[in-house]
Amino acid sequence: MKEFILANEVLNYVINDDITFKKALKKVFPNGSEDRKYLSSVSSLVGCELRHHLLFSRLVENLHIELSNEEKGFLYLTFANIFFLKHFKKDEVFSFLKGVLKDKYNEDIEKILAYQGNVGDLLNIDRTSLDYISIRFNTPTWLIKMWNKHYGKSITFKALKANSLPLKNEYRYDENSNVSLNDDFVETDIENIYSFVGKGSPRKLDVIEKNIIFPMKGIYKKILDDYIDDLSDEYCLYSGSDDALIKDLYIRSKNEKGINVIVPDISKRAEMLRFIRINKIKNINIFMGNEEIAFKTGISHKQDMIIVNPLSSSFDKIRQYPDYLIHFKRDSLDELINNEIHLLNDLSLFVNDDGLLVYMVDTMNKKETVGIVNNFLKDHQDFELASDKQYFPFEKENATLYLAVIRKKAKND
Repeated sequence: MKEFILANEVLNYVINDDITFKKALKKVFPNGSEDRKYLSSVSSLVGCELRHHLLFSRLVENLHIELSNEEKGFLYLTFANIFFLKHFKKDEVFSFLKGVLKDKYNEDIEKILAYQGNVGDLLNIDRTSLDYISIRFNTPTWLIKMWNKHYGKSITFKALKANSLPLKNEYRYDENSNVSLNDDFVETDIENIYSFVGKGSPRKLDVIEKNIIFPMKGIYKKILDDYIDDLSDEYCLYSGSDDALIKDLYIRSKNEKGINVIVPDISKRAEMLRFIRINKIKNINIFMGNEEIAFKTGISHKQDMIIVNPLSSSFDKIRQYPDYLIHFKRDSLDELINNEIHLLNDLSLFVNDDGLLVYMVDTMNKKETVGIVNNFLKDHQDFELASDKQYFPFEKENATLYLAVIRKKAKND
């Protein structure tokens, strides 16, 4: 059971060492490793476990036996295979597990492995309880409570259900490339946004590696379509979250309109400078900063539009990364919110009269969305709310996103 041994290495990195799933796979399967032939099956097995981790950890906890992290990991992976993935042969998996657990393998484990019904029923928890809902949707109770308080139980339940379903991946096509896409990509109702319908992963396709097409949610492009193309002067983007926005702005600007791009750290700046160099971009001014003094250095005059897309709780990533909530630290919320407030306040100083301040965060949390915007408007009487909207993952836009368009009043208003 080589795959189970490798899978447990990956799982241990994720759960016990707080390493992301993506990085854990790279550690266990470095380039050139003979074990890379197992990468696909191991990735599927660990991904399945991570999407049901609260369930499996509770089942193991209820056994009331002392187990090492390694032994727990093998149990988690066994449960993932027999109840959901069903890829590896039961007899081989059970035999391997018995060899690992030895005298710790008991009747209670045997009963779980033999169970044919809904695995959640083994917990004997009221199906209407918060505890059961948390385990069913692999979401911590504190987050469900917060969403219930902010949006009500109906929206929360629909969001939880949507987050448990596979993510529909969307891609932005560079219409300036003059390269035709094959049948693996199907155009959506948003121009130049495609869904991938081919087999396997599209990541190594030539059109992806050459940035002819790149991951981008259609709603992001639609927002830019609605507000960017009519601008005659330059504009500014603070990009702390989604780099696809920078790539999209470059495509639509055609090296003509000036774009000031602010990134929060050195690694993002290096990544964007590489993108600029490869594509021979002339109209993007990129600099690093997180405070007013740095913004003054990079932005020479006021802008028609400033898009603020800061790092947030990013709960939109729950569907994309099965380990996202394992690593997310609840106590990081206050710091994130303070940073969002700080950026919105500081960047508002660089908006032209009658210009727009566009605030967008890929999350659902009223403290980061309407709460911040309402407080900003109270403190800045020279701005007014043009529109705002919370997008939920169960809606047709396929995104968890908050958008607020804030207009700076003209002097004669």
